[in-house]
Amino acid sequence: MNCSSSGFSSRKMLALMVASFVVALAVVALSPQPAMAYQKFPLHRCGDTGKEECGYGSVSTNGKKSWACDTRKDGRALKVRIWRDGKYSGEITDPNGAKQGCGMHESTDKVSHLKVCSTKGTSSRCKRFYVVD
Repeated sequence: MNCSSSGFSSRKMLALMVASFVVALAVVALSPQPAMAYQKFPLHRCGDTGKEECGYGSVSTNGKKSWACDTRKDGRALKVRIWRDGKYSGEITDPNGAKQGCGMHESTDKVSHLKVCSTKGTSSRCKRFYVVD
């Protein structure tokens, strides 16, 4: 059976393909996670056992974008401390707590190291340093 006998003209088929592509592109554009490839660095120091995931830090493959993502509603803030060229550069905090979305920072310098921490007041639970590839 060819397309013309099934009621689909080549124009209709092309329009359907274009519409499908536009919808797929919109889904990627509205994705809460970065669309580019990234490395994820989880922190497992939360919950009753102290082994549940609190959240994670992530860095884009080019090393210029970094995120702090809190995934646990526990009253603690998730922070990612950043080093560039081996020098402390600052920290990123997830501004909305455990709600969907992450805190993000972009720089012209690549991230060399990071440390993911869960904090409340002056108390911090941090994961060892990660060296970013």
